[in-house]
Amino acid sequence: MAIFAARCAYCHDNPDVGAPAREVLAAFEPGHIVEALTTGKMVDNAAGLTPEQKQAVAAFLTAKPATDGSAAGSTPTPPTKP
Repeated sequence: MAIFAARCAYCHDNPDVGAPAREVLAAFEPGHIVEALTTGKMVDNAAGLTPEQKQAVAAFLTAKPATDGSAAGSTPTPPTKP
């Protein structure tokens, strides 16, 4: 996805940066990601994105549909380690 590649991948695909990896983000509910992009830690990185673009990023990361009300504020469940 172009938005993730342009705005997110540098940190979330780089283990040396310390940001949660894409695999960790995949365990989150889409609403949690939308919330982070809208009012949370990622608000500056998401500046200029439309609500639809934020939802698309969340859907891309979680492989689940994202809507404005989808589980915002829910606690993510981290993936289990093999």
